[in-house]
Amino acid sequence: MNTISSNTPAARNAPSASYKSALVVVTTLFFMWGFLTCLNDILVSPSEANLRLKHAKIMFMQFAFFRAYFLFSVPMGKIVELVGYK
Repeated sequence: MNTISSNTPAARNAPSASYKSALVVVTTLFFMWGFLTCLNDILVSPSEANLRLKHAKIMFMQFAFFRAYFLFSVPMGKIVELVGYK
């Protein structure tokens, strides 16, 4: 069994924290966000039929969803600039 003793340079530079939980959270959020984006597309036809709205008004639902990317990109960029990304 290969073990690194605590006095070797590799052991001193090794990260002490486990990133497994962070990876699970980021992966879960990624798939949830993708599911919500696809669900938004799927809901267009039933919403158009059930709410008796024209196609242009239903497409506003798509516009409002993706407008959030535009509206929040600049403020979030400023926060990352102030706090840092690491």
